[in-house]
Amino acid sequence: MKKLVLPLLLAVACNSPASLPTVARTPAPAAKAEPAARSYRLKAIDRWTREDHGGFERFVDPDGAVRLSVVETNEPDLAKAIASAWALASPKMALPERQRAQLAPNERFQKQLVINYDDDARENQAQAIAMQHAFRADRSYVFLIEGPVKAASKRAAELGRIISSLEVDGAKALELDAKKALPLDDARRALWLDFVERARTLAGVPGA
Repeated sequence: MKKLVLPLLLAVACNSPASLPTVARTPAPAAKAEPAARSYRLKAIDRWTREDHGGFERFVDPDGAVRLSVVETNEPDLAKAIASAWALASPKMALPERQRAQLAPNERFQKQLVINYDDDARENQAQAIAMQHAFRADRSYVFLIEGPVKAASKRAAELGRIISSLEVDGAKALELDAKKALPLDDARRALWLDFVERARTLAGVPGA
């Protein structure tokens, strides 16, 4: 099983995704430019460049190798929203689709879709994350990540920080309050260690 280097699914949902059959990416017309006033907010990351392109925003890492584009659209079909976002923000992105996952709804988003792309040499990778507002079907938010595999892996934590900072008008903010965390008692510790051991075995990682 090929290892994915953009572990960002936890940034958009707390539910396990269900894999869907691979579908070929088809060209789509570019999404219409949105007004400057956006219904979402994101926190900037130190040393990352934040660019406003009118119809979308773009964050670029300090090395200039990884790009995160953000598109707000009124397209309710998330697959179409992703295709239109690529056409708008990165029309030259031609990596083939490798995997897509649909995530369960939550209190912030009623639908979520994640699509991963890479080349045959596994040197370049892209990921699209689309989320539909929990109470407004005409508001969808698309994150597009592009870059070399090694650079994207290096910046995965920073990308996750940007995406998880997303706040949208009319929906509950993501809560990361440490005071609400469950205590790590013996039972939970045993479950965690069992999970790590099973994951280590599946990934073929030698034990300590």
